[in-house]
Amino acid sequence: MRKHGIAFDDAAQVFLDGGRIESYDGREDDEEDRWATIGQVHAAVLYMIYTVRHEDTIRIISAPRALSHEQKQTREANA
Repeated sequence: MRKHGIAFDDAAQVFLDGGRIESYDGREDDEEDRWATIGQVHAAVLYMIYTVRHEDTIRIISAPRALSHEQKQTREANA
């Protein structure tokens, strides 16, 4: 997340957004199941990719700011 300028603690707060959008990221070339979540953290909307390991451990893979069409998707879902 350092690459995207988002602190880990901030990215993890996406899970606290009750209006977040979650979807399965079914890339066939990955060895693990990945999930995509778009959610609000403070004034930013993030597009986070993560995986669940050992049923109780979440590994955040990436959490850049959401693109404009992803932000629009979140606004429309929560209108």
